[in-house]
Amino acid sequence: MNRFLKFFKYLKEKGVLWTFRYVFYCIGKRWDNKLCKLLIKIEQKNYIVGDWTLNAQKFTRAQNISAWNRWDWSEKGEEWTIDEKWKKELITKMIMPYTKNKGTFLEIGPGGGRWTEVLQPLANKLFLVDISEKCLSVCKDRFKHCKNIEYCLYDGRHLNFIKENSIDFIWSYDVFVHINPTDMDYLLRYFKKIIKKDGVAIIHHSGVGGREDGQRSDMTKEFFAYLVEKNGMRLISQSKEYVHFPGDVISVFSPV
Repeated sequence: MNRFLKFFKYLKEKGVLWTFRYVFYCIGKRWDNKLCKLLIKIEQKNYIVGDWTLNAQKFTRAQNISAWNRWDWSEKGEEWTIDEKWKKELITKMIMPYTKNKGTFLEIGPGGGRWTEVLQPLANKLFLVDISEKCLSVCKDRFKHCKNIEYCLYDGRHLNFIKENSIDFIWSYDVFVHINPTDMDYLLRYFKKIIKKDGVAIIHHSGVGGREDGQRSDMTKEFFAYLVEKNGMRLISQSKEYVHFPGDVISVFSPV
């Protein structure tokens, strides 16, 4: 049924007042969606962050807590691993070159411990930071015999439970793709405080500004580079070579 026939059907069945109100509601909703997309594009282009922005209304702390506390972690996060060859290559190229000297490491969003099992034997001390109590519980059980891990529940704003200038290596994969730009800005602000002068951070994030199916936050490659520099750090590289999903990026950066 085309819109014209549908309009007259509603007129006949529901009356003039309801029909015209419904028409204006649909028009308003359509324009509201278009306006939201336009404003988000402006935020991306101009690198705008803040709790009042539209980008901060998606992938919120509350939404992420709910999602990952409800997730079935029986596969330990390996359900997102393409294959063992891909995982081994990512470890060889993006983790091993920066962890030769051991030290104190930080992993943001360990989930079921997919990358923790790699980082733990390489670190003198490993901080696991997550907003999900369930994820931390899963990791505590999985790595209960490891004495060098400290488990920290993240409140979405502060990492002040970690000493300044104490972290040698920061790692996060398949986590920042679900964090909005404003919350990323808060995290990067703390990275600057806690990472050592010769330390390195490696973060996997969205590079194309979200996806229609809602599986990526409104972050772009350029936006992330801006936030790194805004928070007083130096971008070393950005690569799409080892990501498991098209459009994602791995950024490597360090203190200036």
